[in-house]
Amino acid sequence: MSRRKQADIPLIPDGVLLNGQGSCEVSDVRLGLKPMSYNGCGVIALYNAMVLSGRRADLRLIHSAVGRNALTLFGLLGVSPFRYAWAAAKAGIRVHSIRRYHEFAFRLKGHIGIVCCWTGKPFLSTMHFMAVDGRNTERLDVCNRYNDLKSTSAVKDLTALCSKRQYVMGYILE
Repeated sequence: MSRRKQADIPLIPDGVLLNGQGSCEVSDVRLGLKPMSYNGCGVIALYNAMVLSGRRADLRLIHSAVGRNALTLFGLLGVSPFRYAWAAAKAGIRVHSIRRYHEFAFRLKGHIGIVCCWTGKPFLSTMHFMAVDGRNTERLDVCNRYNDLKSTSAVKDLTALCSKRQYVMGYILE
């Protein structure tokens, strides 16, 4: 990544979650050919998962790794869910990819994960990545659920977040 691009990424204080990718601190930062308000959910989800786990999250490193290793068509089609775990590894973050919906719902209990799902009808809508905290036994806390939602939201379970039909891939933070 060029020095100019790295300089564009603001420093986020430790422990601060990013929500509302359309209007958060990094919404104007470029990821490929588009701003992160358009295609930055994968970067934001990985960053938020690290913050939720209490680990140090380097937004610049995550941005660089996802930008170089997981963008589809220079970011015009967003982040590839099938190259996402590899991009996370390039940033020094280990995640376990899970393709099956029910397996991810089971494995998420007691862990922090990232879910990728269609926002509407599969293949006719966009995909969205969200960090999900499954450590609470009564609910899931979801970061960056909507483009304009400035806070973390809570849902009862994975079915309240996305259906089996909308689910694309899940990742458990190791």
